[in-house]
Amino acid sequence: MLIKYGWVFLCGTVVGFFANSIFFASAPSLDSAPQISVKVNPLETSSIQTNYELIQVKQYIDQQRVDLTINALTSRQFTASQLSVLMHYLKSHLIDLAKNKSWSILGDWLQAMELGGLADSDIYRLKAQRLLAAGHYQKGLEAFFIAKDMASSQQEQNKIVKEIESALNQLINLFSQQALALSNEEIQQLFIYAQQQLQEYIPISIMLANIYEQQGEIQKALDALA
Repeated sequence: MLIKYGWVFLCGTVVGFFANSIFFASAPSLDSAPQISVKVNPLETSSIQTNYELIQVKQYIDQQRVDLTINALTSRQFTASQLSVLMHYLKSHLIDLAKNKSWSILGDWLQAMELGGLADSDIYRLKAQRLLAAGHYQKGLEAFFIAKDMASSQQEQNKIVKEIESALNQLINLFSQQALALSNEEIQQLFIYAQQQLQEYIPISIMLANIYEQQGEIQKALDALA
């Protein structure tokens, strides 16, 4: 009986050994298993990087980091559409500075944009507002007329002309109130320049006629009214 059970145990051991050998021979080893690689699309990486750069430049603008912003805008790392987005964001920021009368920091921005070749009609309009607010009336009007010449459409040009007329009306009111901090000669030259640039605006001619009349130059006054 013991011999019978011994023989059965021996046969089972042999069969089990061969079965295990066959299984492990057919199973792939860890070293030979195919490696799974994750490929990152270069376009996706570039897009993520660009979005990060756009956000970074906007942060520069919010933080008044003028030089870093101008360097980024002039580095040619952005497409035309991306640059347009950033310029719109920057101009909105500059308009807010003007509304809040933050003239000093606005002046830093405008100067940097001019030096960086980024100035357009909008920038010169803001420059005109800043100069007029500082009492630099002649330079303010000059900046306004530069903006007018740089306008990209007739509609924009008409809008700038309205702003110039509004500024001139304020100067005329200041003169009438004797609150224009300029000498008589400076006032005269200011309105002569305005008339040369905007001949069709009648209030300038009337203003000049009044100035000439006060100086006793009746013929010049009549010429101005003519």
